[in-house]
Amino acid sequence: MKVHQDSFLFITLDSCRWDTFRDANIPNIKGIGPHRKTFTQATYTYPAHQSFFMGFLPTDKSGQRYWDSRRSRIFHLVSPTSTKESEAYVKLKGRNIIDGFNRKGYRTLGLGAMGWFNKELPAGKVLTDDFQRFVFTGPFDIKRQIDIALNDAVKNANKPLFTFINVGETHHPYWHKGAPWDQTNYCMPFGTINNRAECQKRQKGCLEYVDRQIKHLLQIFGNASIIVCADHGDVHGEDGLWGHSVVHPTVMTVPMVMKLRKK
Repeated sequence: MKVHQDSFLFITLDSCRWDTFRDANIPNIKGIGPHRKTFTQATYTYPAHQSFFMGFLPTDKSGQRYWDSRRSRIFHLVSPTSTKESEAYVKLKGRNIIDGFNRKGYRTLGLGAMGWFNKELPAGKVLTDDFQRFVFTGPFDIKRQIDIALNDAVKNANKPLFTFINVGETHHPYWHKGAPWDQTNYCMPFGTINNRAECQKRQKGCLEYVDRQIKHLLQIFGNASIIVCADHGDVHGEDGLWGHSVVHPTVMTVPMVMKLRKK
């Protein structure tokens, strides 16, 4: 089975550092297409995704179309002051890109791991209300997220899809179901047991676990467009800092993988 060719799969690997991504054995994710070191819009989950949903994805400084948002954007919200519409991959009208895809007749599905996507909370409603369906799964349930996404794709096989997944296993404490370690957090701001080596080993292990789980989903979206990125990174003791929500190169530098279907 393949999805409608105009579909989009957009995955955020919450908190995933660039060097974790670079060094990980993740053939499925890296096999999507070119991957680069880019720069995110914010230091933590909520504002980063707010920017993403307005069409401002992580960017580099290359000047190349779609990679450098100063040149052009993949998702461009049309407005009276828009100046770069002609170079956009897809033009959308609405209050955000989800609303824009709804207006274009897409099926919009969202799956969120981190608490900012809890639609029972006011902030969560801001991020989730425009999706036709949104499921808050909690941070360690990538298998459930994939199952929901696959089932939704089957039920809506004749429609273009915008499917969004926020992955939580790569967020500290860096744990996944079946991991050979516990959920002790070694990457807490002002923590007393922080351990850089454990943080790096565990985040890398979680990313490799996610890569194994996501293989089939990537296959069924193989004829469509796929974007995978981190929303921000984490500090693992550099300059005496830990975690995120702080402006630091390791927080602002993130991986992005992109495959856009040729029109």
